[in-house]
Amino acid sequence: MTETISRFASFAQDLCSCVEELPSKAGGAADLRRLRILLADIHAALLRLPEGFDESAPDPEGVSSEERRAIILRLKGLPFNHYREILDPFTDKEAVMGSLADDLADIYCDIQDGFEILKAGHPVGAAWQWRNQFQWHWGEHLTGAQRAIRSWFARCDEFDDD
Repeated sequence: MTETISRFASFAQDLCSCVEELPSKAGGAADLRRLRILLADIHAALLRLPEGFDESAPDPEGVSSEERRAIILRLKGLPFNHYREILDPFTDKEAVMGSLADDLADIYCDIQDGFEILKAGHPVGAAWQWRNQFQWHWGEHLTGAQRAIRSWFARCDEFDDD
């Protein structure tokens, strides 16, 4: 496995573990600080994934809808859930309501698809899956979550560098 795929997989596993553990006993701003760093790490690592396609890679089964719903319900315990966002800054469309819980659940589920392919021994296929799903789905959720968390800290004046 190439170093960039391995690095992304490590950050992705950290993020998935965090999502599985949230909300934590520390809660509140501590959870959002942790997410803020993990989302930035995975975003940067994704942009470095190599190009390529593996025709022999299996199609992932995906996370069940029941598991996804359970993740969303648990994540509603974070300091905020709903926020307003503009999905396409190049149109005059109105802002829509975003959900941090939905964002994190969708990111988690799409990343798990790549892990299924990776576990089957197809690192290039996993990288392709992660990149492709980022382009068409979870990238919007990632950047929405990043912006909402950044805005929450700016609004709450709780930002610090620790």
